[in-house]
Amino acid sequence: MRELKDNEQAIEAEAAAWVVRLDAGPLDPAEQRAFEAWLERSELHAAAFTLARSTWAELGALHTAPRLAGTSAPLATSPRQRRPAALPPPPVSRRWVWRGLAASVVLAAGYSAYRTADPLVMLHADYRTAPGEMRTITLPDGSTAQLNTDSAIAVRYGASRREVELLAGEAGFTVAKAVEGGGRAFVVQAADGEVTALGTRFVLRRQDARVDVTVIEHRVEISLRDAATGTRQTAVLQAAQAVGYSEADGLGEIRRVDPERELAWLRGRLLFDRVPLSQVVAELNRYRRGRIVIMNPALAGRQVSGVFRLDDLPAVIDVIAVELGARVVEAPFVTALY
Repeated sequence: MRELKDNEQAIEAEAAAWVVRLDAGPLDPAEQRAFEAWLERSELHAAAFTLARSTWAELGALHTAPRLAGTSAPLATSPRQRRPAALPPPPVSRRWVWRGLAASVVLAAGYSAYRTADPLVMLHADYRTAPGEMRTITLPDGSTAQLNTDSAIAVRYGASRREVELLAGEAGFTVAKAVEGGGRAFVVQAADGEVTALGTRFVLRRQDARVDVTVIEHRVEISLRDAATGTRQTAVLQAAQAVGYSEADGLGEIRRVDPERELAWLRGRLLFDRVPLSQVVAELNRYRRGRIVIMNPALAGRQVSGVFRLDDLPAVIDVIAVELGARVVEAPFVTALY
């Protein structure tokens, strides 16, 4: 359900961006083909564009209709009674009027375009980060949790174990030795699984019902409850190994990874090596309150390589656009690539 809602909001943001582009001037042949392909993807795409365009037309009509100062209704006149009209306001650029429209269209799509924290996550979280924010938390035993963008954890240290729950997003853990934790196990819960530290450093990333675990140093043990049978699946990960799990699919295949590459965010970087632009944009959107949308389907599969700084995301977008020969249109909360 959440994925469907996010998809609808993304389409509405893309529709808003297309109205921006169409208002800027005629499309060239490649842009026209891209626009037509986008419009024909589904009825939802067509409906979203119709709504954005009609809202823009209505705003344009409101702007041009004469009004009395201090009123919100168009000025009405009759042969029997004519009032002197107030001087018209200075002309306003359609581009500036559109900027207000773009904000309203995107905000109408819901909070995922301009994200705020899930209220339930806010209620249960002891520590959290906003989109684009990273934070390092020192836990009661001296262990640390490094929260990535838009992430949240709850801390529940008890007599028998040191427990942390990853409620949302991504976190890297550097675990104090058991003797420093009073001999208690260090356990991170996420979805229906538990990750027990058998060493010092590991990272969990939670996306809805799926969780990915990556070990940087030493080992962790993963335990996943099987809702159908009531049993538990277990696996031990070594350094430079990763695995994904979910209630629906169980434990996935253990795979070798390069932690320096996979977890570059821990150093304030994003690293891409021949990654499709669609995936790059999805990752960048995690670090922004607004949304980047790809207007040209031909761009989505173009590959991107590079190391980018998380503290300068506007420059990242510009660099990618130059490398791919794409254009960028900015509107409130929306950046369109075409």
